[in-house]
Parts: sequence; C-alpha cells; structure tokens
Amino acid sequence: MNPVNPVNEIVNQSEEMLTHAREGLWSKVAKAEEFRRALLHKLFSTSSDAADIPEINKTIEQIIAINKKLEDIALAARDEASIDLQKVREGRLAVNSYVKHI
Repeated sequence: MNPVNPVNEIVNQSEEMLTHAREGLWSKVAKAEEFRRALLHKLFSTSSDAADIPEINKTIEQIIAINKKLEDIALAARDEASIDLQKVREGRLAVNSYVKHI
C-alpha cells in the first residue's frame, strides 16, 4: 500500500472544501479547513528537502486558486443571506404595520 502524499492530501482537502461550499455545507467547509490547516502545518514544519520545493510551490498555487473560488462562493452566499435577511425585516415591518392598523 502506497503512503498518502501529504501534498496531494492537502489539494484533495481543498477540493473537498470547494465541493462543500458549492453545496452550501458551510459547517463541513469549516471542518475540512481545520483538517487542511493541520496538514499544512505538518507539511511545512517537517519538509526541509529542497527537492520538495517545486511540488510545494505547485501545491500553494493550487490552494490559492481553490481559495479564490471558495471566497467567491462565500461572498455570493453572504450577499444572498443579506438579501434574505432584508426581506425578513421588510416582512416583519409589514406585519407590524398591518397589526397596528387593524
């Protein structure tokens, strides 16, 4: 059985976060981020071989690209939630106005 490549594992974890974000499963995104952060910490605290640098650089570029997509999805979800909250507030004002004028 081949050992899991930590660099690939970090990319896989990042892609899993992106999948969860696309599905709106933000608690799973957060849990995956915790795990990914631990993997990153482990990688950078133990990797000292200069031969690993190109692979690590490639991984960092992949993570940055995935993080950009995650950020875009999170911002869109935030904006959508803000619109929904505004609609709730408007609905509450309408109900309160109606109740006062009955």
